[in-house]
Amino acid sequence: MSRIKIVAYDIAPKINLIKGKAIFFLRKVFPNRDFDD
Repeated sequence: MSRIKIVAYDIAPKINLIKGKAIFFLRKVFPNRDFDD
């Protein structure tokens, strides 16, 4: 496995966590909108 893939697999869960928190925050601020992909 290449080094870039290892780094990507390490970063991906953190990005998903941040995205999840951002969507949760946006849902609280804009309850009338849908932020699902």
